Amino acid sequence: RSIAVCNSTSLEDQLQAMNNAALIADSCQVEIPRGKRVSFPKVPQGETPGSILRQKCWEGLHIKLAKGQVNPEKKDEYWIRAERELVVIDSKGFADYMLAVADVVTETKSKGGLVNLRGSAGGSMILWLMGCSTTDPILHGLSFERFYDDTRPDPPDVDIDFEKSSRPGAIEYVANLYGRDKVAQIAGLSQMKGRGALQNLCSGLGIHQNEYRHLSELI
Repeated sequence: RSIAVCNSTSLEDQLQAMNNAALIADSCQVEIPRGKRVSFPKVPQGETPGSILRQKCWEGLHIKLAKGQVNPEKKDEYWIRAERELVVIDSKGFADYMLAVADVVTETKSKGGLVNLRGSAGGSMILWLMGCSTTDPILHGLSFERFYDDTRPDPPDVDIDFEKSSRPGAIEYVANLYGRDKVAQIAGLSQMKGRGALQNLCSGLGIHQNEYRHLSELI
């Protein structure tokens, strides 16, 4: 996919930009392999990513029991939930991915950085037991299936927020661990038009929807 950027309002300039984009696209021969998955490098010989993930979850459960974060009478309930998630994640081949996420979060926290998960990943017992999230999914009734289920062909998506000062260190850590050619930074750009900006503004200021509709009609 090629994108031509042209700030000119001239039709001739815009057509030239489109032609240039087509020339660039025709000159590119790129194949992006699909289905390749991250390989977690810290798996000891004789073990598998799935066995290491299970072990870390089991250790995490006992740590939370010792800290009083899990009621001992509900230990079996927590482990049954973890087992159900482990079966799905391991059978789909994503144990490496979960280990990689936990690894960078643990590394950042060990250096005093603030980091936490958000979104549907908060419903994963696996991530909670490994110390990646701070929200008990059973206590708060969070669903694992909203995060991932075995009907999805694509990998799970864990959104991680790092405080600004911790982000460079986390990027450097994964670049050194996996190789700089395996790490990329992605930026997102979005634009708000008049009505969308007005709606967000009214929502933030607590302005009633009826008033927003009246103002929106004036745009």
